[in-house]
Amino acid sequence: YRDKKSEDEKVLSPIDFWSAVSFKRWKHIWSILNESTPIFSQQNIKMLDYGGYNGFLPYALNQKHSISSFVADLDIKGLKMAEFLGSKIIDLSKTKINENNFDLITVVHVLEHLDTPKLQLEELKNSLSEEGVIYVEVPNLYGFPLSDEAHKIAFTLYSLAKLFKDSGLEVINYGYNSTPKESIRFDYYYNNEKENIFMVGALKKMNNKNIDL
Repeated sequence: YRDKKSEDEKVLSPIDFWSAVSFKRWKHIWSILNESTPIFSQQNIKMLDYGGYNGFLPYALNQKHSISSFVADLDIKGLKMAEFLGSKIIDLSKTKINENNFDLITVVHVLEHLDTPKLQLEELKNSLSEEGVIYVEVPNLYGFPLSDEAHKIAFTLYSLAKLFKDSGLEVINYGYNSTPKESIRFDYYYNNEKENIFMVGALKKMNNKNIDL
Protein backbone atom coordinates (compact mmCIF):
# COMPACT_ATOMS: atom_id res chain seq x y z
CA TYR A 1 0.00 0.00 0.00
CA ARG A 2 2.74 2.45 0.94
CA ASP A 3 4.74 1.59 -2.16
CA LYS A 4 1.91 3.01 -4.30
CA LYS A 5 2.54 6.50 -2.99
CA SER A 6 4.56 8.98 -5.03
CA GLU A 7 7.96 9.99 -3.73
CA ASP A 8 6.56 13.38 -2.70
CA GLU A 9 3.76 11.73 -0.72
CA LYS A 10 6.35 9.75 1.21
CA VAL A 11 7.90 12.99 2.52
CA LEU A 12 6.12 13.38 5.86
CA SER A 13 6.24 15.93 8.66
CA PRO A 14 7.55 14.57 11.98
CA ILE A 15 4.06 14.97 13.47
CA ASP A 16 1.19 15.03 10.98
CA PHE A 17 -2.38 16.02 11.79
CA TRP A 18 -3.52 12.39 12.11
CA SER A 19 -0.91 11.82 14.79
CA ALA A 20 -2.30 14.76 16.74
CA VAL A 21 -5.88 13.52 16.33
CA SER A 22 -4.97 9.90 17.13
CA PHE A 23 -3.19 11.03 20.28
CA LYS A 24 -6.59 11.96 21.73
CA ARG A 25 -7.67 8.29 21.59
CA TRP A 26 -5.67 7.71 24.77
CA LYS A 27 -8.41 9.10 27.00
CA HIS A 28 -11.06 6.64 25.82
CA ILE A 29 -8.62 3.72 26.00
CA TRP A 30 -7.51 4.67 29.50
CA SER A 31 -11.12 5.11 30.63
CA ILE A 32 -12.26 1.72 29.27
CA LEU A 33 -9.30 -0.15 30.76
CA ASN A 34 -9.74 1.62 34.08
CA GLU A 35 -13.44 0.77 34.14
CA SER A 36 -13.19 -2.91 33.20
CA THR A 37 -9.81 -4.12 34.50
CA PRO A 38 -7.58 -3.67 37.56
CA ILE A 39 -4.55 -3.07 35.31
CA PHE A 40 -3.82 0.45 36.56
CA SER A 41 -3.89 -0.55 40.22
CA GLN A 42 -0.48 -2.20 39.89
CA GLN A 43 2.96 -0.68 39.83
CA ASN A 44 5.35 -0.62 36.87
CA ILE A 45 3.05 -1.80 34.08
CA LYS A 46 4.81 -3.51 31.20
CA MET A 47 3.08 -2.47 27.97
CA LEU A 48 3.35 -3.38 24.29
CA ASP A 49 1.78 -1.08 21.70
CA TYR A 50 1.60 -3.35 18.64
CA GLY A 51 1.55 -1.31 15.44
CA GLY A 52 1.95 1.73 17.69
CA TYR A 53 3.80 3.81 15.09
CA ASN A 54 5.14 6.84 16.97
CA GLY A 55 4.50 5.73 20.55
CA PHE A 56 2.01 8.48 21.39
CA LEU A 57 -0.34 6.13 23.27
CA PRO A 58 2.20 4.77 25.78
CA TYR A 59 3.60 8.30 26.10
CA ALA A 60 0.15 9.48 27.20
CA LEU A 61 -0.56 6.56 29.53
CA ASN A 62 2.86 6.90 31.14
CA GLN A 63 1.82 10.36 32.32
CA LYS A 64 -1.04 8.74 34.25
CA HIS A 65 0.78 5.64 35.53
CA SER A 66 4.28 4.21 35.71
CA ILE A 67 4.65 2.29 32.44
CA SER A 68 7.59 0.51 30.85
CA SER A 69 6.59 0.49 27.19
CA PHE A 70 7.57 -1.25 23.98
CA VAL A 71 6.40 -0.12 20.53
CA ALA A 72 6.42 -2.64 17.67
CA ASP A 73 6.01 -1.36 14.12
CA LEU A 74 7.38 -1.47 10.57
CA ASP A 75 7.72 2.29 10.16
CA ILE A 76 11.26 3.46 10.91
CA LYS A 77 10.33 7.14 11.23
CA GLY A 78 7.56 6.30 13.66
CA LEU A 79 9.83 4.05 15.72
CA LYS A 80 12.43 6.81 16.00
CA MET A 81 9.78 9.11 17.46
CA ALA A 82 8.60 6.35 19.85
CA GLU A 83 12.16 5.83 21.04
CA PHE A 84 12.60 9.58 21.51
CA LEU A 85 9.46 9.59 23.68
CA GLY A 86 10.87 6.88 25.94
CA SER A 87 9.62 3.54 24.57
CA LYS A 88 11.82 0.61 23.68
CA ILE A 89 11.28 -0.20 20.02
CA ILE A 90 10.83 -3.42 18.04
CA ASP A 91 11.36 -3.16 14.28
CA LEU A 92 8.99 -5.81 12.92
CA SER A 93 10.73 -5.74 9.52
CA LYS A 94 13.81 -7.24 11.18
CA THR A 95 12.69 -9.20 14.21
CA LYS A 96 9.76 -10.79 15.99
CA ILE A 97 8.56 -9.87 19.46
CA ASN A 98 10.83 -11.77 21.81
CA GLU A 99 9.59 -10.07 24.98
CA ASN A 100 6.72 -11.56 26.97
CA ASN A 101 4.80 -11.16 30.24
CA PHE A 102 3.18 -7.92 29.13
CA ASP A 103 0.57 -6.58 31.53
CA LEU A 104 -1.06 -4.57 28.75
CA ILE A 105 -1.05 -4.98 24.97
CA THR A 106 -2.77 -2.42 22.76
CA VAL A 107 -3.61 -3.05 19.10
CA VAL A 108 -5.29 0.11 17.82
CA HIS A 109 -6.44 0.12 14.19
CA VAL A 110 -3.98 -2.56 13.20
CA LEU A 111 -5.81 -5.89 12.72
CA GLU A 112 -7.70 -4.62 9.67
CA HIS A 113 -4.36 -4.11 7.88
CA LEU A 114 -3.08 -7.67 8.39
CA ASP A 115 -3.22 -10.74 6.16
CA THR A 116 -3.49 -13.10 9.14
CA PRO A 117 -5.06 -11.21 12.08
CA LYS A 118 -5.88 -14.43 13.96
CA LEU A 119 -2.25 -15.57 13.84
CA GLN A 120 -1.05 -12.19 15.10
CA LEU A 121 -3.63 -12.12 17.87
CA GLU A 122 -2.66 -15.62 19.02
CA GLU A 123 1.01 -14.61 19.13
CA LEU A 124 0.17 -11.50 21.13
CA LYS A 125 -1.97 -13.55 23.53
CA ASN A 126 1.07 -15.75 24.19
CA SER A 127 3.01 -12.63 25.17
CA LEU A 128 0.54 -11.64 27.89
CA SER A 129 1.28 -12.09 31.56
CA GLU A 130 -1.12 -14.33 33.50
CA GLU A 131 -3.15 -11.31 34.64
CA GLY A 132 -2.51 -9.29 31.48
CA VAL A 133 -5.14 -7.64 29.27
CA ILE A 134 -5.29 -6.77 25.59
CA TYR A 135 -7.16 -3.83 24.05
CA VAL A 136 -8.11 -3.99 20.36
CA GLU A 137 -9.82 -1.33 18.25
CA VAL A 138 -10.87 -1.71 14.61
CA PRO A 139 -13.24 0.04 12.14
CA ASN A 140 -16.81 -1.25 12.26
CA LEU A 141 -18.05 -2.85 9.02
CA TYR A 142 -21.47 -1.25 9.64
CA GLY A 143 -20.11 2.13 10.69
CA PHE A 144 -17.24 2.88 8.35
CA PRO A 145 -17.17 2.88 4.50
CA LEU A 146 -15.13 0.24 2.67
CA SER A 147 -12.98 2.93 1.10
CA ASP A 148 -9.49 2.48 2.51
CA GLU A 149 -7.17 0.51 0.23
CA ALA A 150 -5.00 -0.40 3.21
CA HIS A 151 -7.82 -2.30 4.95
CA LYS A 152 -7.66 -6.00 4.12
CA ILE A 153 -10.52 -7.16 6.34
CA ALA A 154 -13.60 -5.67 7.99
CA PHE A 155 -15.00 -6.62 11.40
CA THR A 156 -18.37 -6.70 13.09
CA LEU A 157 -18.80 -6.95 16.83
CA TYR A 158 -19.63 -10.64 16.39
CA SER A 159 -16.64 -11.46 14.17
CA LEU A 160 -14.19 -9.63 16.43
CA ALA A 161 -15.58 -11.46 19.48
CA LYS A 162 -15.28 -14.76 17.64
CA LEU A 163 -11.69 -13.92 16.72
CA PHE A 164 -10.96 -13.33 20.42
CA LYS A 165 -12.62 -16.61 21.44
CA ASP A 166 -10.88 -18.60 18.70
CA SER A 167 -7.55 -17.11 19.78
CA GLY A 168 -8.06 -18.22 23.39
CA LEU A 169 -9.05 -14.85 24.84
CA GLU A 170 -11.97 -14.13 27.15
CA VAL A 171 -13.94 -11.03 26.18
CA ILE A 172 -14.29 -8.82 29.26
CA ASN A 173 -15.51 -5.57 27.71
CA TYR A 174 -16.61 -4.31 24.31
CA GLY A 175 -18.43 -1.47 22.61
CA TYR A 176 -18.28 1.26 20.00
CA ASN A 177 -16.50 4.57 19.72
CA SER A 178 -15.61 7.23 17.17
CA THR A 179 -12.54 9.03 15.92
CA PRO A 180 -11.83 12.17 17.99
CA LYS A 181 -14.11 14.97 16.78
CA GLU A 182 -11.18 17.23 15.87
CA SER A 183 -10.68 15.12 12.73
CA ILE A 184 -13.58 16.93 11.05
CA ARG A 185 -11.31 19.96 10.74
CA PHE A 186 -9.25 17.90 8.31
CA ASP A 187 -12.17 16.88 6.06
CA TYR A 188 -12.81 13.58 7.85
CA TYR A 189 -16.57 13.16 7.89
CA TYR A 190 -16.96 9.51 8.92
CA ASN A 191 -17.39 10.25 12.62
CA ASN A 192 -20.35 8.50 14.16
CA GLU A 193 -21.14 6.73 17.43
CA LYS A 194 -20.53 3.27 15.97
CA GLU A 195 -17.62 4.07 13.68
CA ASN A 196 -15.20 1.78 15.51
CA ILE A 197 -15.40 -1.37 17.64
CA PHE A 198 -13.28 -1.80 20.75
CA MET A 199 -12.77 -5.01 22.69
CA VAL A 200 -10.84 -5.90 25.84
CA GLY A 201 -9.66 -9.45 26.39
CA ALA A 202 -7.75 -11.50 28.93
CA LEU A 203 -6.61 -15.06 29.51
CA LYS A 204 -9.40 -15.57 32.04
CA LYS A 205 -12.73 -14.03 32.93
CA MET A 206 -12.86 -10.97 35.18
CA ASN A 207 -16.59 -10.97 35.97
CA ASN A 208 -17.34 -8.32 33.37
CA LYS A 209 -19.48 -8.30 30.25
CA ASN A 210 -19.54 -11.40 28.08
CA ILE A 211 -20.73 -11.79 24.53
CA ASP A 212 -22.98 -14.75 23.91
CA LEU A 213 -21.75 -15.95 20.55
